[in-house]
Amino acid sequence: MSAEPLPQDAVPKQIEFSNLGRTRVQVVFDEPELSSDGGALLLREVARTNGIIPAMAAAIHDPRRQDHIDHALEELLTQRTVQICHGYEDANDCDRLKNDAALKVAVGRSPAAEPLASQPTMTRLENSVTRRDLIRLFYVLVDTFLDSYPKAPDCMLIDLDPTANRVYGDQQMAFFNAHYDDYCFMPFHVYEGLTGRLITTVLRPGKTPTKEEIIGLLKRIVRRIRTRFPDTTVIVRADSHHTKPEVLDWLENHGVRYVLGLAINPVLARQAKPLLDQVARIQFEEWTPFRAFHSFEYAAKTWSRPRRVVARVEATARGTDTRFIVTDLGPRASPLHVRAAVLWSWERRADDQGTQELPEVLAHQLYAGRSEPVPAVPALRRLRDHARPARDPVAGHRDGYRNVRHHPSATAEGSDPGGDW
Repeated sequence: MSAEPLPQDAVPKQIEFSNLGRTRVQVVFDEPELSSDGGALLLREVARTNGIIPAMAAAIHDPRRQDHIDHALEELLTQRTVQICHGYEDANDCDRLKNDAALKVAVGRSPAAEPLASQPTMTRLENSVTRRDLIRLFYVLVDTFLDSYPKAPDCMLIDLDPTANRVYGDQQMAFFNAHYDDYCFMPFHVYEGLTGRLITTVLRPGKTPTKEEIIGLLKRIVRRIRTRFPDTTVIVRADSHHTKPEVLDWLENHGVRYVLGLAINPVLARQAKPLLDQVARIQFEEWTPFRAFHSFEYAAKTWSRPRRVVARVEATARGTDTRFIVTDLGPRASPLHVRAAVLWSWERRADDQGTQELPEVLAHQLYAGRSEPVPAVPALRRLRDHARPARDPVAGHRDGYRNVRHHPSATAEGSDPGGDW
């Protein structure tokens, strides 16, 4: 049997404790509008500056009669976004936070105003979105990213990578991924590699992306960029599971430069073997980490033509490691930030890894589009460090490593030494 709640006037406003010597100890409840979520006010200022929430509200069709509602769409989106940023990801959290003073101010209401939206209202919003709404939201994120540039940049580095998002419960699109040994989503998080800014994010099943998914995403982003900045060089950087023949052909046919990981195979391993042996010997003799590069022409059986492949061979006290990328960037003519992008592609993993139109799936995408923060990716910080003009991106690009470019005895016969590589 549950106890009846106390009436408001029966709640004590002051509690006395035993004195500490001559010091009086008491608890006073005389500040009704307190909140531990003060960061909501900072988020409010950021949202007002970049205008992303009003743009999102304009992108979503609201079928409700506006003269019969208590919570405008922009208020709902602001409330949901601020709650997620504070770690309250579940819509059920709306019920206990709807009277939070800081959250009310962030939404644009007075602390003494009526409560914010409850869980049923928020759930109805998330289940009301359509595919068209999500496409418009996708472009809102892209346009917000493009608006962050005061002028057209010389180069944009599209960093494309599905990221594991582990799930709990029987959620749609949650597949078991053997690489992560868990059930997860694999949403696309697309960042600009030189600045670390988010371009867009798309929820997708927990599996390796197909060529249709990759090309469909890239063509929408590239078209938007070139509409705004037609003279900007666009480079795509991604892991090896994006290196599909159709993707390579699409990039080349549309003038998009690329630096893509390439999974190792026996042919590639034979090309890198002479350099690997030499690097291992130098590391053993000098007992210091050693790294070298080697480039050559290579054509997989499924490729339409040969392409330039660059191998990075590294030896440390823990052993040797060889990674490969395929790129259309030349060895000498690339600007500094482009060459840095090539070098730091080694930090990315080089292994190989039909959305249902249901209301719950679309609701998850609406949630995902606002819930993923920009991660503090160490590789991005290192990339920015090495993109400074005062620093040579090849020589000494990692402290503690000695570097070799191309040693004659380590270059396979008939391969392209690649100049500075």
